[in-house]
Amino acid sequence: MHILRSTLAAAATALVAIGLVATPAGPDPAHAATVDRTTTRTAAPAAADQGRTTVSIAPAGRGIVRRDEDLQVTVTVTNDTDTEVPAGSVELDIFRSESTRDVLSDWLADTSTTGYLGAPMDTADVPAVPAHRSVTQTVTIVPGNVALGGYSSFGARRIAAEYTAGDTSAVARSAITWYPDFEQTPVGVSVAMPITLPATADGVVGADALAAATSVDGTLTQQLDAAVDHNVAVGVDPRIIASIRLLGENAPSSARSWLDRLEGLRNETFALPYADADVTGLRQAGADGIPGVVSLDQAVEAENFPGASTPTPTPTASGTATPTASAGAAPRRDTGHDPDPVGRRHRGHPGRYDAGRHGSG
Repeated sequence: MHILRSTLAAAATALVAIGLVATPAGPDPAHAATVDRTTTRTAAPAAADQGRTTVSIAPAGRGIVRRDEDLQVTVTVTNDTDTEVPAGSVELDIFRSESTRDVLSDWLADTSTTGYLGAPMDTADVPAVPAHRSVTQTVTIVPGNVALGGYSSFGARRIAAEYTAGDTSAVARSAITWYPDFEQTPVGVSVAMPITLPATADGVVGADALAAATSVDGTLTQQLDAAVDHNVAVGVDPRIIASIRLLGENAPSSARSWLDRLEGLRNETFALPYADADVTGLRQAGADGIPGVVSLDQAVEAENFPGASTPTPTPTASGTATPTASAGAAPRRDTGHDPDPVGRRHRGHPGRYDAGRHGSG
């Protein structure tokens, strides 16, 4: 490994000499890494590391490094052998160029002790490690030796610790996040919450279920309460609105009051797929789109709309039937998709099925 590093260093020196590349300055001997504290404890290696001497490295401060800040790392040498490991040293290295996600993933998964580990930042002395004991040190590296000040790109940087003590050596890999001074573009976040009920066999919700769901502590009441006075968009299952309107004058009073509250909601509202259909499941099943309601005519009961009328055909002079209104007949349902999810535009028309609206509440 050292021969490889010497070869790479010689090649880099030659390139710098002819002006092809520029390299950051190496560690400043006058500002060597400092060891703030050293602790020892009984070794507790992972199963794969039992009977071996290993090293680990963990950056402090969640691994975030800013301009003109020290890099502080915790280095732990674990000796799970039966003999003492003599005093040695640990070299701390870094790749200063930004690492992609794939490169970083491969780096952290690498358990080999060979290969190029990056440019040296600093070294620190490690005391002797008794058998079946661990020695932990907190090492501080000054910004000049971290040498990321000339890099303006935010992102992950790979770091490594190479431990050497007599004939014993070990390598640990980790990463830090370089956080230079730059203006961040705020990211907008939108929160949406659904208002739904469990599935039913016939595609509508019965009066008893609506009465329970819109009671003082019912699930629809609680869902609506959670949305009021909060900056959230509300997705409404059109089946709930359709079910209340299908009951006409026989709809539970709590359900009608709940619908009035929904109509008065100031939140942005939008329609969910009817019956809160599983859009992902439909697409995986090969559906071209989201199925809608074809008709709710079969669910209309005349007794729910006393005095309502519906057009019936009457003959004309030419023999063509034209629709006229007849009293007492059940109103016909309009099942077209309406852009008004809470039925604001049709409050006076109890027979109108309102599917959904996108827009401000």
